[in-house]
Amino acid sequence: RPQSSARSLSFWIQAGMTQEDLDLYEFAPLGYLTLNEAAIISRANLTAAVLLGIERSKLVNGRFRRWIVPEDLETWDRYFSNLVLSEKKLTACITLKRGDGSTFPARFEGLKIHGTSGRQLIRIAVSDISDIRKAEKDLRAREERVLLQARMLDAVGDAVIAVDTDHKIIFWNEAATRT
Repeated sequence: RPQSSARSLSFWIQAGMTQEDLDLYEFAPLGYLTLNEAAIISRANLTAAVLLGIERSKLVNGRFRRWIVPEDLETWDRYFSNLVLSEKKLTACITLKRGDGSTFPARFEGLKIHGTSGRQLIRIAVSDISDIRKAEKDLRAREERVLLQARMLDAVGDAVIAVDTDHKIIFWNEAATRT
């Protein structure tokens, strides 16, 4: 592992990066991956390894596809193929699996670049969107409860009018429109 870290540090020094640049890359809130045209990971920041719950050495030089859940492999293949063909930044939401087998929804923002050797490389920023998915689920559940309550109030034969603390009408049932 120390040899791998030394090689990585040597790469960044040769690239003209300062320690501050390296820290920003390594400890960014997003996982950063560089893949070759065969989707083999050539570089990964520390955050990417932490997101996947594995050591970086087990991530680099491996196929990224192995971290995708089976039901999203087709989406990943299409996304990666489009990245290779496009000159634009592309996004996708794909579920990833961690080293311990647990899964999480991730958002990818990828872009094809041309490396110093002229080879095509793919850079992907990966973010865990579990909190966004949970908020969406909670919002849908809340909306369903409100719709159920509205249907129940519409079933009442008497007029029902709801007001907020400023006495503004925020809801009325069907019977209230007939009075």
